[in-house]
Amino acid sequence: IGTGDISGAFTGDLTGNVTGEVSTINNHIKAGSNTFNKSSGNSQNFTVSGITNNSIITITLTSSSSSSSETSNIQPVVTGIDANNNTFKITTYANGVAVQPDSGFSFNYIIFIPQ
Repeated sequence: IGTGDISGAFTGDLTGNVTGEVSTINNHIKAGSNTFNKSSGNSQNFTVSGITNNSIITITLTSSSSSSSETSNIQPVVTGIDANNNTFKITTYANGVAVQPDSGFSFNYIIFIPQ
């Protein structure tokens, strides 16, 4: 049994009760929701402060959209990250072709920001 502070990297197994504050996790993960507006064409930028060019972004639709020119549902894809402007870009596709959706859609996002 030991007591004290651990700072820096830790490798190995840690067992028992751990108390204290894990403060860095909040700087590595961002989450939220947004709406893709149909008036944006087939792509739109979304602002999230603190993202980096090597951030990992996952989106999950909370409402669906379609395009009358395609028989498949719209497939939104994260197609770019601009860390200088704190934005990520979503482009909408159907059958492998970028298309403008007939209506907007809502989505949730989770962003992992490597440090």
